[in-house]
Amino acid sequence: MAKLESKFITKIKKEMNQKLQKEIAKENEKLQKIRDNLLNDILLQSFNNEKVENEFLAFLDKFSLSNSKKYYKELKEVYL
Repeated sequence: MAKLESKFITKIKKEMNQKLQKEIAKENEKLQKIRDNLLNDILLQSFNNEKVENEFLAFLDKFSLSNSKKYYKELKEVYL
C-alpha cells in the first residue's frame, strides 16, 4: 500500500512540476517583454538626454558590460 501511495505522490509531484515550469516560462516571457520595452525607452531617452545617457553608461560600467557600452555608442551614432 505504501509503495502505491509513493508512486501516486511521485506522479502528482511530476505533474505539478510540469505545470509550474510552464507557468514560470510564461512569466519569464512577460518579464522579458517588460525588460525589453524598458530598455528601449531608456535608450530613446538617453539619446536625447545627457543625464539619462550618463546614468545608463554608469549602469553598464557597474556590471562590466563594456561590449554593451560599445554597442550603445554605435547605436547612438546610427540613431542620430
